[in-house]
Amino acid sequence: GVELGGPELSCEQHLGEVVKALPSLVVVGCSHSMEIALPALGLLATSLRVGWHIATGLNVRGAGLVVLAFAQLGSAMWVVAELYPVEETRGYFHICASIFICVVLCIRTKYLHDQRLAFCVAHFQLVGGVFLYRYIVAVPIFFYQLGLPIVSAILCYLILIFQRRVRRLPPDLHAVKFTRLGFIRGDAKCSGPIVRCQEMPEGAFGDVKKAMALISASHRWLDHDTCDVPTPAFPMGFRLGTRRRVLNSHFSPSWAEHPSFVGRLRHALGRKAVGGWD
Repeated sequence: GVELGGPELSCEQHLGEVVKALPSLVVVGCSHSMEIALPALGLLATSLRVGWHIATGLNVRGAGLVVLAFAQLGSAMWVVAELYPVEETRGYFHICASIFICVVLCIRTKYLHDQRLAFCVAHFQLVGGVFLYRYIVAVPIFFYQLGLPIVSAILCYLILIFQRRVRRLPPDLHAVKFTRLGFIRGDAKCSGPIVRCQEMPEGAFGDVKKAMALISASHRWLDHDTCDVPTPAFPMGFRLGTRRRVLNSHFSPSWAEHPSFVGRLRHALGRKAVGGWD
């Protein structure tokens, strides 16, 4: 099932996702001006909006989805303000509102895998249902009668792909638990020193089937009774501190690893956002 919750992205990652999603405000929210100026480009503009929306919704996370949702509101405002003529004003507004709801629902998903699955399922059921009633049953429009089956088939294919795209470990590793990134870098409320697996809080572990990355690390115990010991440089534990430094440097540098905010933002822009659960 889909696990709801914050993706635990850093501030720089959220800002990077906003920058990645900003073109949606133009492509999705303002491309109607192209249709008004050149009505012959209506099919091209609509196809571009649909494709851009799906591609952006499947790849940006966190605050980037907020930008995508507001892009749909911008698209609806063209109709509300009567700047963009459509054959069925109420139906178009319902479509934009249903898409907005679908995108907002995907913001609070822990894993990118769950976000993509929720995005496709919500659009297929909610948006597809509104399309089916408004433009095929109530007010039949040939363009939408032709396009709805194509988009529905694409969403069904994506749903099947995302349901199958999970990590399967050998039977010998089924009982192994994996510490998630959010616990190691201190994002989670349950974060703390590394102790025995039996003493770790439940929130310290993630779902290995859905995680984007899986890293295996091995280290010897530094003390006869505990696996980690605090030091002046790493008060939460030497092993935890060094592991946090290495993982942060690769996935989402903090001020300790990269003092320059511009450098941290550039890092976030150049990589797919990996949250505390991924």
